[in-house]
Amino acid sequence: MSEVTAHQRGKTWSFSIHDKEFVRIYGKRVRLTCRAKGKREAIKLGEEERARLIAEAQAKKLSVPATPEAPLTLIGGKPAPQPTDTFSAFIDNWYRPWAQLNKRPSTYKSDTWRLRVLEEHFGEYPLNQIVRPMVETFKATQAEKPNQYGRTPTGASVNRLLELGSAIFTKVAEWTYYEYNPFRRVKHFREQSRKRVLTPKEESQLDKVLNRSSRRMLRLCVLLALHAGLRKGEILNLRRREVDFEQEWLVILDAKTGDRIVPMNTVVKHALRHALPQTGNPDDLIFGDVDWIKDAWPTVCREAKIENLHFHDLRATYVTRILEAGYDSFTARDAAGHTNIKTTGIYARTSIERVRKAVDALSEGAQIQMGRAAGTRA
Repeated sequence: MSEVTAHQRGKTWSFSIHDKEFVRIYGKRVRLTCRAKGKREAIKLGEEERARLIAEAQAKKLSVPATPEAPLTLIGGKPAPQPTDTFSAFIDNWYRPWAQLNKRPSTYKSDTWRLRVLEEHFGEYPLNQIVRPMVETFKATQAEKPNQYGRTPTGASVNRLLELGSAIFTKVAEWTYYEYNPFRRVKHFREQSRKRVLTPKEESQLDKVLNRSSRRMLRLCVLLALHAGLRKGEILNLRRREVDFEQEWLVILDAKTGDRIVPMNTVVKHALRHALPQTGNPDDLIFGDVDWIKDAWPTVCREAKIENLHFHDLRATYVTRILEAGYDSFTARDAAGHTNIKTTGIYARTSIERVRKAVDALSEGAQIQMGRAAGTRA
């Protein structure tokens, strides 16, 4: 019997006899065909030999042998990344410097703590020894581990960790010859989109607790979120030169989706004129490099007796109110600075009052009603 070997090119498994290819699992047809695209399908189809070969090839691929006889390659004074490097070594030497240079500052800031969580779990393992069952264990552990606030993490926060882990192994495949990604095909948690908006009653309660001189800057932050739809980072990074009172707009630079122009309505224009001094350096931050939102917002909501309202929900309220005013989705998209109208749909949270009006409108032309059938009392 001739010796049969298996090898993989990208996503295609091939089988050879004496260096002559005779079967390809999927791809172009060759001498013989096999409908199995993987080990499981091969077993179902009774292709036991092919299933065994695929399993052996996968096991061989996961255990990449060290090659001490190979010359050490240096890139920028550092050893070239290898599949035998530990997860922490790859992050410190290669991924973190790349992310800091190529990702947006806000994204890199979020990645910093997520990388720390991933390193705590996978840091000491070589890259080629991290397999999918380990990722499943990590997923289950993170889903039950309380966060810094003592609350159980949401499915979305765990999903972001899994996405970052997958992105790391994508770079491993790009920078080395090791292509196995243990984070791929790990099922993510189902995410529930928020439905929270600020109601008119809550806005009145919020206005009362913000009506203090010590909360003047926080009040301005709230107005910029409610009437300009600015994100927290965009508010705190706003500079004097980016406020144009003549054109009546705000110039938002280096935003999440790029630079954009945001028109100022009367409320925003009056608030900024009142808050900004007559003279000052155009490059000065309006909020003085102070995060007026992080610590004060929970306290303000508690005093106003408002529950489960995130500061970012004010931006969702901004989009929702534009739609409720009768403007189309494309106008709301441009007002929010979204590049995809699907994102605007996520932010547009229909209020219960809007649904109530729509439902009440059905009763105006209703012909079938209770009490009008024969033999019933009106």
